[in-house]
Amino acid sequence: MRFIPIAVLSLIFSNVAVAQEFTNVSAIAQGSKIVISYTLIGAESHPAYTVAVFGSHDNFGAPIRLATGSVGKSIKPGAHIIEWDVRAELGSYKGEITFELRGIPELVALAVKSPKTVRQGKNAILEWSGGSGAKTVTLEVVQAGVVVTSLGERQNNGNVSWSVPKDMKKGSNFQLRVTSGTETAMGAPFAVKSKVPLLLKLSPIALLALIPVFLKGGGDDDPSGVTDVLSDLPGSPGPP
Repeated sequence: MRFIPIAVLSLIFSNVAVAQEFTNVSAIAQGSKIVISYTLIGAESHPAYTVAVFGSHDNFGAPIRLATGSVGKSIKPGAHIIEWDVRAELGSYKGEITFELRGIPELVALAVKSPKTVRQGKNAILEWSGGSGAKTVTLEVVQAGVVVTSLGERQNNGNVSWSVPKDMKKGSNFQLRVTSGTETAMGAPFAVKSKVPLLLKLSPIALLALIPVFLKGGGDDDPSGVTDVLSDLPGSPGPP
């Protein structure tokens, strides 16, 4: 049986997705097939991608059709293999082929996960998922629809550590608003509280309240009416 000679010279990487790339890419000819292996590294905000393979035989005009394995929709980050039946698709084609892998993130509805409480002067983790595939998102903290503070544009990696301003007003019904392209999502309401919990601030007073003070009626020798606790204790026994 005669097979079509194909020399694979190189692979071109096309990073279409945000924080997404192909690594560990290789291609070998096995009989009438080309076996392409790769590792897809994706962003946390995009759990699945649509992967396609293009070839130089048609100037990368259309993705190859007769491929099986980790190609097409719902490809998750990780190590993968694609097998292309080049003989069935190209017939008598002879020559060298350069491949191009393209990964496009599959859109996931933008969602925001807010903390229940944050404290002035402390760090809080703000989280979100999905989005339009844009490289950045805009983060804002709002209350009753009014922007209280803006965190600006951040990488669309699904989370950010927010240093809560020390002078941020306390209250409830704050929300994190995330904008990705034309899509916007709001998180559940959260509260802003003081840096030190009230219980800890009051604890020294509570401890002082436990110190016993004994009172007795005042006399000539004790005009204040307050007797030292130690004065009521029995003295040490004398010599026998």
